[in-house]
Amino acid sequence: METKQIRLATTDEVCVVLECVSHWPEGFTLHMALFLAAATKEIPHFLHHPLAPPPPPGGPSLAVRFADGRKATTPDPLDHARDIGEMVTLNVTSTVGGGETHLRQGIYVHPLPPPGPVVIAVRWPARGVGEASTELDGAEIRAGAARALRIWD
Repeated sequence: METKQIRLATTDEVCVVLECVSHWPEGFTLHMALFLAAATKEIPHFLHHPLAPPPPPGGPSLAVRFADGRKATTPDPLDHARDIGEMVTLNVTSTVGGGETHLRQGIYVHPLPPPGPVVIAVRWPARGVGEASTELDGAEIRAGAARALRIWD
């Protein structure tokens, strides 16, 4: 699946973009970007490392919802006591700062979605970004995963 850049939300101060989707045999990576019109000392991330201090309230958040109703959001803590086999989980794959005006973050989504719509939603209340979303095709994500590089068999 070739995902073109999708502008999810734009205000006078902020632009949130889904830059592309990478496919893996058992999941997919959302490559997200935050752009700011004015420089700031620190751009908050969508998803923080579990050992890092908690993000400030009102920061950017991302939600992923599969056609079967399963979902995950970046503010949700992962409950390690549960069997996560069928849960949708989000993990940081990379974070690249672009100075004081933009940040890129890769978020790995596991497992692969079932066929049907995969809703990707963002919001950033502290910057006036209400919920905005787009839909990807779960069948296309699965097809991309079938062609993905398998590191080990």
